[in-house]
Amino acid sequence: MTRTGLDGAILALLGGFIVSAGLVGFILSAGGYQLPTLGLPRPAAVGPVGVAVQAPAVAQAPTSAQAAPAAKAAIDAKIVATDLKFTPATLQAKVGQPIRITFENKGVIEHDLTFPTIKADKPASTLTVIAKPGQTVTLEFTPTAKGSYEYICTIPGHKDAGMKGTINVTE
Repeated sequence: MTRTGLDGAILALLGGFIVSAGLVGFILSAGGYQLPTLGLPRPAAVGPVGVAVQAPAVAQAPTSAQAAPAAKAAIDAKIVATDLKFTPATLQAKVGQPIRITFENKGVIEHDLTFPTIKADKPASTLTVIAKPGQTVTLEFTPTAKGSYEYICTIPGHKDAGMKGTINVTE
């Protein structure tokens, strides 16, 4: 009885599988992906010149005893636009405290709300929202410098007709 040469083919297939699995693992780890370790300690990795290096630690969520101090809660403010008027005309805010502004358009035409000169965690050019009649939108930012800053409607003629207000930022 003669034996067919399948042993070599099976061995080649098995070797190809092992090499491709190793390449996939290498590619995933190079991209920053980590496979679950099931709580087992990670072995030290070998560096490029044969020096053992410690594998990066996996970040764990802080326990209640280690919890970080709570971030400042956002100030909630509301600005209502009617045709050619903002209510209220003045807002108060604090440096470093987030502010969430709800902008409601109760007018019959479209209005916007923008803070063109405020010093904040976002560029002033991005601090604009637009609301169609009956629409409510929100805008969030954190003031970074004290001062008095204007907020306006930039639709032509609206600011001049009275659609402006002031946000006073204090320490």
